[in-house]
Amino acid sequence: MSDPKKHSDTLDRLLADLRAETPAPTPELLARIVTDARMVQPRRQPGALARLRAVFSAALEGTGGWQGMGALAASALFGVWLGAGSGLPISVTAAEITLGAQPAVLEADTDSADDPFAIYLAEG
Repeated sequence: MSDPKKHSDTLDRLLADLRAETPAPTPELLARIVTDARMVQPRRQPGALARLRAVFSAALEGTGGWQGMGALAASALFGVWLGAGSGLPISVTAAEITLGAQPAVLEADTDSADDPFAIYLAEG
């Protein structure tokens, strides 16, 4: 019959020759790869950043520039400070305070002379 060693050597040589050859990809293959890659990449909207800057610029202009924006921020913080510093629970609404309603929540401690809001509530 045949010698297995001879077939093994022939196969080894053939595989070694194939490993030595590294064929370059054809230009058509490279073009298809690039086309596929461009289709898969997410699209970036070119004007998104420009639109965001335009909106911010318009808002800044509408408030009077940086000075107006600073005043707006300061007044917002002052409102938060004023609301948090009143000592009233959140359940008290603006209507209860401005219309003179005197629920049990608004009962003030008249002993504290430091709090003018408590004195106002006590006097009515």
